[in-house]
Amino acid sequence: MSSLHETAYPRLRSTVTEKELQQYYTPTPEELTLITSEKKPILRFGLILNLKLLQRLGYFVPLASAPPSIMAHVRDAIGLQRPITLKQLKDYDRSGSRSRQQQQLREYLGIKPFVLRRP
Repeated sequence: MSSLHETAYPRLRSTVTEKELQQYYTPTPEELTLITSEKKPILRFGLILNLKLLQRLGYFVPLASAPPSIMAHVRDAIGLQRPITLKQLKDYDRSGSRSRQQQQLREYLGIKPFVLRRP
């Protein structure tokens, strides 16, 4: 039987191996170029973490719910010296920047949001 995180609705596991971090959560050079449009560290971090989680899960999740190992790996991969706090992540998750960046990522990946049409 498949694990819950491997089903049609994947979820983040609390423990992530080094191999998984390298394979799924290491930004490519092209992805690193994408985040240069953001000046603030929290916005660069939010953009790339949203991208990597979206690529892995297929949907957006609150960044504050991401496992610390993934956050640390992504933070190191983009060269942030200072840690991102849980408060910063929660503030980001409630911000308009999150919505703007989600739209940016949909366009970058060619994803169209599902729209329910009523008859």
